[in-house]
Amino acid sequence: MFKRFKFFTIFYLIIVVLNIVVLYYIKDYRMVVKPMIMGSLIGFYTGNVVKQSPVFLLGMVFALIGDIFLLFDNELFFIIGLGGFLLMQVFYTAEFFKDRADSIKQAVLPIVIVYIVGLIFLILMWPGLGDLKWPVMMYAIAITTMVSSAFLRNKDVIWYNAVIWGVLLFLLSDAWLGMAKFGVVNSSLDSVIVMLSYMAAQYLIVRGITEREVPVPMEVK
Repeated sequence: MFKRFKFFTIFYLIIVVLNIVVLYYIKDYRMVVKPMIMGSLIGFYTGNVVKQSPVFLLGMVFALIGDIFLLFDNELFFIIGLGGFLLMQVFYTAEFFKDRADSIKQAVLPIVIVYIVGLIFLILMWPGLGDLKWPVMMYAIAITTMVSSAFLRNKDVIWYNAVIWGVLLFLLSDAWLGMAKFGVVNSSLDSVIVMLSYMAAQYLIVRGITEREVPVPMEVK
């Protein structure tokens, strides 16, 4: 699985480690290392895919915007960051629909579970949302729809399962971030859980879409 693009994978792991180290020890450098997450993935995708998808590229760019604005402890910037990720989810959803299966029977149960889980997280956060109730509700609908659209893809698409794990980790990351911000959970590991699941999620999603577009050389097969 990781034999291909191994140098980028190692480079990305270094970015992951840097983000965790900076998170706890040198917070002043978060503005430098956090944008490297999506910046590196955008470079990876554009450097390997000849016929790039404008839809998917826009999704990654909005994720980068979301990353940057969520660095600031400011409610307005939080809303802008939330908006960036909401748009990312819309564009990722559109990209996933390109590979949708002819039948949705295989996806009905997972999709129902995803929406139930999303609803549970929303109910847990609801009392602490205040004026953000409706923006967060819209965001919850967008992210559960994105996750559901990944399950609707044809299972024969290369790296199908990796993308599924990616969107599930993204759901975990955002749900945990929301619960930590609005007082549902409070742990010293909150930031680590959010960042590790987010970085793994974006890697798996971007890698999966890249694998779909780049033929595998015979020696790699």
